[in-house]
Amino acid sequence: MFTLITPPTTEPISLSELKSALRIGHSNDDTIITQMVLTARTFVERRLDLALLPQTWSLTLDHVPSGLVYLRPSRVTTIVSVTAQYGEDPAMTLSNDDWCLFKRQPAQMTIDAPSSQGGQALNELTIIFDAGFASSTDIPADLLRALYMLTAHYYEEREAFAAQRYVPVPYGVEALLAAYKEVRL
Repeated sequence: MFTLITPPTTEPISLSELKSALRIGHSNDDTIITQMVLTARTFVERRLDLALLPQTWSLTLDHVPSGLVYLRPSRVTTIVSVTAQYGEDPAMTLSNDDWCLFKRQPAQMTIDAPSSQGGQALNELTIIFDAGFASSTDIPADLLRALYMLTAHYYEEREAFAAQRYVPVPYGVEALLAAYKEVRL
């Protein structure tokens, strides 16, 4: 199971940049615009299975995988740790020689750990990793444009957004994201 441990500390588009793009000269809607850009970033990240900004994730497994482990979201930059817990013993950190990261998109890794140790079966295997572009300036222009468009659309439909009702995604946003979608077979 994938779990977000540390979310991004900033958003890829600042409030002042959005207000300038939306031609908003007042501060009445600052809170909702900030929520909208967070929602837009989260939507794009989930739609593409791609981390846009630095964030830390955890993958927990109840077995040692026999093949490749796919790490999601994409743009994995580093493996922070790989730990294994056998029986009631405390979790032990696997050495870098026990796993190998392949930084393709999506990132994949292999893990060489025993399924039991000292007569105790593996309870949990945990991979903690960092993912995301180093900064907002590294995010492709098309993805930033999709964030601007989606946030502007949310602002246009702010009554539905504020009421937490469904706000459809504009076709232009989907068209921009299409080039980044991973086709799975």
